[in-house]
Amino acid sequence: MRGIAISAILVLVFAQIASAAQTLTVNGEALDAVTLKTGQSCTVEVVSDNSNPYSVYIGFDNSAVLGSFLHQQTMPEAGDLGAATEYSVPEFYGYFVTAAGSSPSPAAGVHFVFNYNPSTVGIATLKLYDSTLTVLLDSVEIKVLESEIGSAITYQGKLMESDDVADGLYDLRFLLYDSPSNGNLIGSTVEANDLDIVDGYFTVDLDFGNPEAFYGEGRWLEIGVRPWNLSDPNGYTVLSPRQRIAATPHALGLRGVYVDSDERVGIGTTTPTQNMIVQDARPRIGLVEDGGNAAMLEFHEQENQLRLQHWTDYGSTWNKDLMILDGDTGHVGIGTTNPHQKLHIMDGGIAFTDSVNPVDERLLYLGITGIGPDRRGYKFSWRNDDRSLRSDAMILDRTGDVYFMGGNVGIGTPSPLYDLHINDSADAFVKTESASGEAFFVADGSSNSGLKIQKDGTARAYVYWNSANDFLSLNDAGEDRLVVRFGRVGIGISYPLAKLDVVGGPTGITGISAVANRHGVYGKSVGTSHYGVYGESDSGYGGVYGRSSHGVGVEGESTYGWGVAGFSSSKQGVYGNSSSGHGVEGYSYSSSGVYGSSAHGYAGYFDGDVYVVDNVSALSFTDRTPYPKDLTTAYEAVMSMERLPDGQYDENNKESQLNHSMLSDFVRSEDGNRDLSATVSCLNEVVKDLVRKQEELGKAHTYIEQLQKQNELLEARLVKLEAMIENKPLK
Repeated sequence: MRGIAISAILVLVFAQIASAAQTLTVNGEALDAVTLKTGQSCTVEVVSDNSNPYSVYIGFDNSAVLGSFLHQQTMPEAGDLGAATEYSVPEFYGYFVTAAGSSPSPAAGVHFVFNYNPSTVGIATLKLYDSTLTVLLDSVEIKVLESEIGSAITYQGKLMESDDVADGLYDLRFLLYDSPSNGNLIGSTVEANDLDIVDGYFTVDLDFGNPEAFYGEGRWLEIGVRPWNLSDPNGYTVLSPRQRIAATPHALGLRGVYVDSDERVGIGTTTPTQNMIVQDARPRIGLVEDGGNAAMLEFHEQENQLRLQHWTDYGSTWNKDLMILDGDTGHVGIGTTNPHQKLHIMDGGIAFTDSVNPVDERLLYLGITGIGPDRRGYKFSWRNDDRSLRSDAMILDRTGDVYFMGGNVGIGTPSPLYDLHINDSADAFVKTESASGEAFFVADGSSNSGLKIQKDGTARAYVYWNSANDFLSLNDAGEDRLVVRFGRVGIGISYPLAKLDVVGGPTGITGISAVANRHGVYGKSVGTSHYGVYGESDSGYGGVYGRSSHGVGVEGESTYGWGVAGFSSSKQGVYGNSSSGHGVEGYSYSSSGVYGSSAHGYAGYFDGDVYVVDNVSALSFTDRTPYPKDLTTAYEAVMSMERLPDGQYDENNKESQLNHSMLSDFVRSEDGNRDLSATVSCLNEVVKDLVRKQEELGKAHTYIEQLQKQNELLEARLVKLEAMIENKPLK
């Protein structure tokens, strides 16, 4: 059978309003073009946007009308002298219209109405000219298509009789069914009597009188044949099987549905401007299940909103608004008719499914936490396939707090190994900042809480709070390297006894200052029996070691006790070494500036010059200081201290000036150098002896002076005697 087209009328393109005072409208709309079917008409209006009188021509060039174009009405707005006169010449067919008058005078609006009814397929252009028929004011292109066909079809067939083609007049009866056997009769019976069949072939037009006869479904044609000269209704021979008529691509007679030549569908309108337009006072689109359940989904426009609603009983009972698209704001509401945001969901959540994972683990749900007034925020949760809760993943509280309920969080990594795992190809930082308050990292564990430091996945160190023993620890290689406990800091010791307690290693505390006039280690004590800096070493180097390029290596200041105190079982209690300043400097208001005590070695050992500002206390030399047994030993010791011979003596090197090989045994130290205390004792004895001898020499000198005076007196007397003898005058 031949294809069936659908009758329609289409408004193609909305026209731009002409800039002239007079314009054309089609069916009341300003259009550039319109499409019509043959036999279908439209109205064309001449419209003026002002009240000025005018005269114009309306019609078709070269009289290409493709149908009829008739003046239908002159409106009062054209004025009391408004008129339309037919104008027909070979170059133009139409009307000459004039808007004029004084009672009433012309007014803005529709002035003249015409009816256009096409009868021939083609394209015609309706034009509006000025009064000279030379200036085009407006135009509308009219496309005329073939008119709709209706519900009739043309059937062609071939009739065989006794294994030969039929030829002659026959009566044929046609019945239309919806099934190849039995089924329902569609429409009425069609009879074609006295049909002339030539060589078996025939053609017949069939109209079963049912607009739904060809609605797109399959149909079967039952054909009955009888001789042309019989009138008995039972005289038909029914041919078998029924002839199948294939489903048509387009349905006939779609009531209320209009499809134009551009395949745009109009429901409730014959001028669709989109692929499908539904037009009504309350337009709706319903989706109804045909399986017997009385429910319906309905799309409709209401209050400038597009609504998706759910109805029961096939639309008789409204259930709820499922979704709202607000035309004023562009907001979408689900569960609410007043959406406040681009997507507003009320009393529900959003589910994200994954078909790859097992069924009971493939639903991620975004919803509201709590019930009733306790609804505090929103949460992501994993749910089972039946939507029952599996576990909460994340909660966003209305206070702004975010909770991760379980599992690990990865930043820069898809496979986090910890509660929070940050990975970056370059540097990775975590920053806390507060404009007015505090900024902390808070760790709160039932046993230990702190910071774990790794390298390539291996733990290197920990900074943690030991909850069992209440102390802060820096742990390296399984050992507590630094401990803060009871306000004390311990290095190498778990129970520090001082504010800073250092145990282990060759040097307890090393202080180095690279800044001029600064201290490598500075300690101060304001108590009556404690130390500013206290260092103790059982073996190895000194208890306190200070080194400085310019300033003081170790400086101690104390009001009552020792400024610097050092105790050592085998090495130096206090060791000082300076390249330009003082190796050890001590200052005390009431006690010893530098105090040294040693069980075996030297209580004080100085490699270089020793500078004493004030006197050296006599208590520095005790009974343990060696004394020579006699003056001979003392004089031998003092006289043995000679400078090196020429060639070995270096006046610029104080350490290479004394000839240690010439020292007597009494003043020679264990290392071959000079024993200062023995030297001092020898010097003391020699000095005392020299003092005694000086005293004796003084006495002798006094006696000599007395003898000299006596001698002078004797000499004077002798001179007098000699003068008397010689009787010479005295001078």
